[in-house]
Amino acid sequence: MSITTAGGYSYDTATGRPLFDTKEFWLHPLTPENLAYLILAEGLRVAATLKPSTLTPEERSELMPVAQSLIRVYNRLREGSQHRLRERS
Repeated sequence: MSITTAGGYSYDTATGRPLFDTKEFWLHPLTPENLAYLILAEGLRVAATLKPSTLTPEERSELMPVAQSLIRVYNRLREGSQHRLRERS
């Protein structure tokens, strides 16, 4: 599997190695942290483009656990932000 950045650069998701011509220079593979960040950023970007009405029942079912996880994390972050704001006042 591979992931492609907004700039069009593709990386192998298992190794972090670039899947594009690096010309005359040698490019280090992405660190696991940078690769994880890239996968998350791309996943969130792609999710924003999906329209539930165009998905098949199987696709909706497959995405449901991800959607529920996103909502849980979002709510937790929002609650944490509100708590931090109250602490400052």
